[in-house]
Parts: sequence; C-alpha cells; structure tokens
Amino acid sequence: METESNNQGLRGPLSDFLTEVELSEILGISKAAIANLRYNEGLPSCRVNDRCRMYYEPDVREWMLSRKRQSQKGISLEKTPLAEKIMP
Repeated sequence: METESNNQGLRGPLSDFLTEVELSEILGISKAAIANLRYNEGLPSCRVNDRCRMYYEPDVREWMLSRKRQSQKGISLEKTPLAEKIMP
C-alpha cells in the first residue's frame, strides 16, 4: 500500500496536520533537529504511535510566534524566509 508523503489528500480536521518529513522540509532542518526541538524546546506534536508523530500546523505556528524575539539588528522572525513558509 502506497502512502502520500504530504497532506494534500487529507480533508477535514486532518488537513492541518504535517508529518515530520513535511515539517522538516518546510523549516529546512533535519528530522533530528525536529526531535531536538520537540524534546528540549517544547515543539508541540501528536504521537500517532511509537514511530510516527504529526504536527498540527496552527500549534507549530503559535509555538514559533511565542519564541519570536527582536534581534539586535532589528530583524524579527516575521521577516525571515522560514517564517514566510510556515506563517501566512
């Protein structure tokens, strides 16, 4: 049975969920970095089973915004290419 690696086929309440692979592609970081953010920084996730976690996009967006800070040069998270990918 072939499974999709993206959520384009999901409808209803599941359409806002991302797989770990999708989230790592969006953020441009490895799955190991995602795990580190989850374990050490509180990145919200939903555990489907022992080997699969899903990420609710609105929760990830809220988590990112809660970590937003103004840098010394006046560059905020909202102005970065990463933010443009995950935050409308």
